[in-house]
Amino acid sequence: MGWLFQRKTATGIEQAKSTLSPFIAAALNDIGVQALRDQVRTRTLAECYIYGAIRYLASYDDMRADSSAELLESMLVSHFDADSDEVSSCRMFLTRVPDGGKEHLFMVEGASALRRWLVNGDRTVGSELKSLLDLSA
Repeated sequence: MGWLFQRKTATGIEQAKSTLSPFIAAALNDIGVQALRDQVRTRTLAECYIYGAIRYLASYDDMRADSSAELLESMLVSHFDADSDEVSSCRMFLTRVPDGGKEHLFMVEGASALRRWLVNGDRTVGSELKSLLDLSA
């Protein structure tokens, strides 16, 4: 929680990565690696959720324009073991998600969950992604 109130200029990409990584690990914990590999729709919606969290953090912290893309690449490689083709494909897909669809909803929910994680110290939000995926099945 203390990080949230530090000067915005002191944060940087490395601090953002260290903030996002435990949140993403908690969000993916209940899903399982096999489901993320075998179920394209599950992986896509999980990526949308994570991208929403990344966009929230980048916008809150007034990071440079390309920070979201850099954070997305880092998180996909770290948590999904994505290669460069998967990263490029995901990045292209996420920048074209229309408002109002299920994918957009997952982005909004990811941003909201990260906000509660940071502001309220609510660590129970990690299990929300699994619940959202179960509801959308």
